[in-house]
Amino acid sequence: MTPVPIALALVWKGPLLLLARRLKNAHLGGFWEFPGGRIELGESPADAAVREVREETNVVCSLASARSSFEFAYPDRTIVFHPVNCTWVFGEPQPLGSLEPRWVSQLEITGYEFPPANRQLLDELQAHWGH
Repeated sequence: MTPVPIALALVWKGPLLLLARRLKNAHLGGFWEFPGGRIELGESPADAAVREVREETNVVCSLASARSSFEFAYPDRTIVFHPVNCTWVFGEPQPLGSLEPRWVSQLEITGYEFPPANRQLLDELQAHWGH
């Protein structure tokens, strides 16, 4: 099974991070996530992250830095995640390709249920919030 490359956008607005709920009919629907999606052929993870944020939430952001990629195997697919730190430029979250997008603090993020693949990234974020 060929791994699917996915960009994850960690969009920072000061100390707050952008989250959204996955669409109900999507893989792992109902879980919370960082905006992102498939990296198109010829597209960089950063470009994919910025594009996906705009498509899903109407928020405009710019690349700040790349984080280490990681792989996760679900029973039906393997995904290679490419997390990217982004800086909010303008726009308030709207539910275009996601549900209930919102800004959350370091304390608030612990109350959201994420897919299992995000556990390591969430642990890293808690240890180094905003970096």
